[in-house]
Amino acid sequence: MPQTASMRDLAKALNLSLSTVSRALRNDINISLENRERCQRAAREMGYEADASCARAYAQLRVKRVHKERPVLGLITSFEREDQWHSYYAQFVRHVRARAAQLGYKVEPFPIKAPGISSRRLTTILSARGIEGLIIGPDLPSGSHLSLDFSHFASAMCCNIVWRPRLHRAEPHSHQNTLVAIRHLRKLGYRRIGFASFAGNHRSCGHQSESAYYYAAATGIIREPIPVHIGKSFGGCEFIKWVKEFRPDAVLSSHPEATFGGLESLGLLPGENIGVASTGGVVPGLTNWAGINNHPDRVDGAVVELVVDQINRNERGVPEHPRVVMVEGSWMNGPTVRDVRNREVQETPTRIAKPRRLSS
Repeated sequence: MPQTASMRDLAKALNLSLSTVSRALRNDINISLENRERCQRAAREMGYEADASCARAYAQLRVKRVHKERPVLGLITSFEREDQWHSYYAQFVRHVRARAAQLGYKVEPFPIKAPGISSRRLTTILSARGIEGLIIGPDLPSGSHLSLDFSHFASAMCCNIVWRPRLHRAEPHSHQNTLVAIRHLRKLGYRRIGFASFAGNHRSCGHQSESAYYYAAATGIIREPIPVHIGKSFGGCEFIKWVKEFRPDAVLSSHPEATFGGLESLGLLPGENIGVASTGGVVPGLTNWAGINNHPDRVDGAVVELVVDQINRNERGVPEHPRVVMVEGSWMNGPTVRDVRNREVQETPTRIAKPRRLSS
């Protein structure tokens, strides 16, 4: 056999049609698994190399369809109606729809918990609609298990929301983003920086932010580290107790808005006598605090790209080795932090507020 082979050589050697070999090499699920494996094995043995320019042209032809007939990507969501969407989720939908439109698709939501709709029924509906790709929205509870039959769908999720099955996903680079935020707070003069996570955010981010905090504490990036606070709900008594006990001079939080009420009850004003910054929730036009802009349009767009790439390669089902696309964020200043390098240095951490204001 020659060192390299053409697709026609493969077809002749395997006694298959050229069309069958072409589709088998693209992993078309309509070709039997036996023939797909035969073709792909022979391609490796005969040194067949795909023409990248042809592959790109084929992918473009798949998405360049008449506008009114654009194929649909299904958005799996926990919301039953669009009027239940909060601002962050509405923004997510805008982002995925915009990127999908650029790639020749449109996006339609499919509630996972609609009355009378089981996972089996939803799988049937999606298949009957001819939907090839699924986007798993970030609104599902962290640690969710989905019992949809993914065998006929290309799929990807936003962040580490679904734990079973394990799917491809796109997410912010939370470890890097947290280190960037810590370094900016350090440059502003904050020494006793604390980290607080709320409502399962630590799980959906794969505990990356906590690991970054512990790394910064172990390597001296944080001058006076304190124990991490993990809250099951937003703010509340446990957060207030944590602040009273450990007296941070800056709080780095997954949800800064969850800290404001508790800090105010202690007489602490963000940007005045305590700093508050976000590990990734800064959204221009929606928020008014300092921290990391995750560039959610890039993260959300990457989810769509993961799904469409699988469709173009005829990959379906739960991946054996899920891929993770991570997008780095960038620091944005805001009114909840200030430069405290010139403040009077005190030996005790009670400098963030008068002790009487921290009493029960």
